Amino acid sequence: QLLVIGRLVDDLGLPTVIVPCPTVREADGLALSSRNVRLTPEERAAAPVLHRALAGARDAWERGERQGDVLRGLMSEVLAVEPLAQVEYVSCADSFTLRELQLIEGPALLSSSAVFGTTRLIDNVSIQTEE
Repeated sequence: QLLVIGRLVDDLGLPTVIVPCPTVREADGLALSSRNVRLTPEERAAAPVLHRALAGARDAWERGERQGDVLRGLMSEVLAVEPLAQVEYVSCADSFTLRELQLIEGPALLSSSAVFGTTRLIDNVSIQTEE
């Protein structure tokens, strides 16, 4: 998301400085969002599956997995177990171009979106290869 906003600021020539910071999360991993209040108790209990999917793919990457399709597949498998999650997308993309990656050779962004009831939630995790 920072990349998208940063490019928007650059493209429009806005006199704005983007200050990145870590995502603030609930104890169960759900990213803090004003949208969370729209979730029913059941949906709220299901929503951390987004972060579990991303964390699982990040863990596989940390163990050496570099195939984008494998990481997307791992995220999809975790999300598929949660019937309340209507998955919109899973992504393993280049951090700069946002193009889907087949092989991770540099900075990448794992991201996903799912709808819980009527509430769309998104989440992402950055990964960085050692140089």
